Amino acid sequence: MAASGQGNPFVPWISCAESERRNAGWWNCRSWRMSEEAPMAESGLRSVAPLAGSALPIEAGDVRLTAVDLGSLCSVQPFRGCEEEANKVCQSAFGQALEVSRAGGAIWMGRGQWFLTGVSLPDAQEKLGDLCALTDQTSGWAVFDIVDPTEALVMARLCPLDVERMKPGDTARTEFAHMMSSVTALEDGYRIMVMRSFAASAIHHTKTAMASVVACRTLAENQ
Repeated sequence: MAASGQGNPFVPWISCAESERRNAGWWNCRSWRMSEEAPMAESGLRSVAPLAGSALPIEAGDVRLTAVDLGSLCSVQPFRGCEEEANKVCQSAFGQALEVSRAGGAIWMGRGQWFLTGVSLPDAQEKLGDLCALTDQTSGWAVFDIVDPTEALVMARLCPLDVERMKPGDTARTEFAHMMSSVTALEDGYRIMVMRSFAASAIHHTKTAMASVVACRTLAENQ
């Protein structure tokens, strides 16, 4: 027996078991199929950047907060015994080395895990599918730069790392305003990566820290 619901794009194909269960009212659902004639409803969804609505860039004194678009992000986790070969493939195919605690190539995200930037999941699968576990992380992270050319006072209010000892390109997994993050040292500041769901909180706490630094400097200058 076939049954369908009016306006429902999913049409169940239901058959009765040829047994005493049929008389007892039991149904055996063999399969489900989608009606080819049923139109697909438009979702109205659209892609939104992780930091959309954050009003970046923001400046406070000589400190600047800017959003960063890294393009596609692909997580790479080499299988046991494949680390060396995976590193060679990443360098030859994508120009990004898998180095620990360095972000000059792929972004180090913890033990045995890196993010390739500007590399889509299909491209990574083509080259690394037999060597690594791969996932698309593109829309899952918010990335922003704190440009503070004079002191690391803003970071000191947000992160427990001694960031002044980090050299450009050094990266670490750490806490940022009580949130899991990745911090990379730049020539004139720091790059922060937090999970997309923490983006608004991260920007809020960073703005507060920037305002605090500017207020302290102003007070010191006026004494």
